[in-house]
Amino acid sequence: MVSEVHQFSADVNSVLKIVVESLYKNDEVFLRELISNASDALEKRRYQSLQDSHKGDEKLGIEIKFDDQYIEVIDNGIGMNKEELIQHLGQIAHSGTKATIQQLQEAKENNALIGQFGVGFYSAFVVADEVIVKTRKLDDDKGWIWITKTDENSYSIDEIAELPVGTSVRLKLKENKKDFANHWKIQQIIQKYSDHISFPITMYQPKDADDKDQETPEEVPTVVNKAEAIWTRSKKQNKEADYFSYYQHINHHDPENPALYGDFRVEGKVSYNSIVFVPQKAPFDLWHREHQHGLKLYVQRVFIQDEQDALLPMYLRFVKGMVDTQDLSLNVSREMLQNSPVVEQIKASLTKKVLGLLTNLAKDHPEKYLDFWKQFGAVIKEGIGEDFQNRDQIVALLRFKSSTRKGLISLKDYTEKVQKDQKTIYYLTTDRMSAGLSSPHLEIFNQKNIEVLMLDEKIDEWLVSHLRTFESFSLQSIAHGGLDHLSDKDQKTEDKDQTKDAAFSEFFEKVKGELKDKIKDVKSSTRLTNSPCCLISDQAEMSSHLKRILKEAGQDTPDTKPIFEINTQHPLVQKAYSETETSQFQKYVQLLYGQALLMDGEQLEDPSSFVKTMNELMTVDVSTSQ
Repeated sequence: MVSEVHQFSADVNSVLKIVVESLYKNDEVFLRELISNASDALEKRRYQSLQDSHKGDEKLGIEIKFDDQYIEVIDNGIGMNKEELIQHLGQIAHSGTKATIQQLQEAKENNALIGQFGVGFYSAFVVADEVIVKTRKLDDDKGWIWITKTDENSYSIDEIAELPVGTSVRLKLKENKKDFANHWKIQQIIQKYSDHISFPITMYQPKDADDKDQETPEEVPTVVNKAEAIWTRSKKQNKEADYFSYYQHINHHDPENPALYGDFRVEGKVSYNSIVFVPQKAPFDLWHREHQHGLKLYVQRVFIQDEQDALLPMYLRFVKGMVDTQDLSLNVSREMLQNSPVVEQIKASLTKKVLGLLTNLAKDHPEKYLDFWKQFGAVIKEGIGEDFQNRDQIVALLRFKSSTRKGLISLKDYTEKVQKDQKTIYYLTTDRMSAGLSSPHLEIFNQKNIEVLMLDEKIDEWLVSHLRTFESFSLQSIAHGGLDHLSDKDQKTEDKDQTKDAAFSEFFEKVKGELKDKIKDVKSSTRLTNSPCCLISDQAEMSSHLKRILKEAGQDTPDTKPIFEINTQHPLVQKAYSETETSQFQKYVQLLYGQALLMDGEQLEDPSSFVKTMNELMTVDVSTSQ
């Protein structure tokens, strides 16, 4: 029979180069990767056996064999069929596009990201120049052999007869990696990375040739791992290193230890054990809500599923770990789990415990919490609109940038330093912190030394739409509505300003006439102290910042127009006022409006025309001054 030869879906040499240079600088982790894959296959077979009892008779486990040239990892797990071989081993990172290679290259500097691209199997090539995979899927009659070499960009697949269910991965060691073909070294690696695997890992070692009762040496099977689930031991038995080792197993693409972990043993109406971890760094696919795995659910140590939102809400999707309970049936279906009151109770309980873990971190280790917030804060913000039951606890976890303080602050921090009689928490949404700090909307607040929260993440617009109040304070955008309540003018000054505004009323109408298709109204500003003008949104309307975000995402936005606020004290405005009856008036209006657009983060419709107008007015001023 002629072998089928397939091309890899990506340049395997490029991928392997990145893998070797980045994730797998420590080459011994290849064994951890292969054992982890074998463990996953065994978990799937154990779950499958629950659906069909006669398939559960065989003792499940992993075997490691080696000689001076080869290392082989064998499991009797679920196995693969031909299509799965091509999908899992032939489609590198399940993509194979040049974009994948580019993403890998860009992620090289961040080891916490590299491994997320689904190239774990290819760690085998760190030590091997040839890989042979033999596999047969449960309930399939056909077995398959898959072969590739490092110097080829292709692989072959052949059908193979009389193969047991499961998978074997046989590595032909490179000349400079043959030191791995050593019993004690392999055992040391297993105990370092995979000691907690809940399946026995058996090694075959030669019996002592000097044994007088044995004519010839023979292979002696030895279980080299504890084969004990970490959550079945008491907390006192577990050391920090045990938790870190387990984290590396369930999140083995992350080379770093977790930033935080919790071990929960809950007894009551619903009982469960759970170990959860918070990584130090966010994965590259943090925002791919539909593509992630969640906590692993076990029933009496039998793996059931790891669907994303089964045991924790989506805004905690970065949390890794497991839950084991005896309050579910072993033969529970995935469909039944979706509507299970037991699962819902576990989810509600565990959510509170994870939020409590973060609350304690913020209280006891504020600097470490800020490191966490920089990685996962934007995701936590999703919880404000998704989890009303835990809303207060989530609000307490929020952190924001400030117009007056360095670092990040909580809403509680803000309210503890408000001015006398202030009942409003002011905020400004902006594309960048630097742009926000130079915004004309801030001027009156800077003058009065009133703190403003600077919201520079896209999700912040969504956040404030769901967070209207905090304790007795209301939240208000400084780029929305009027700010007359901030005025501290006496009655005499107020009357004088009203008289002046009345004198400007005809000017305002003419400005509005020039910009009639672009603005809703023209008003005298109480928020500007240094700038000539700015754009604001009506109190009940969508902000220009949110409209810009939605447009960038290709979504429709309401056809609303901004209000044009003018600082009548500014020299440029007074110059425009003096030109009301001249041909220069239109140019001054366009100059003022263009400035307001730019300061609001908008794009000019015709930059060339704007520059031309500005140059003409500057030329006139220069000529006049001469």
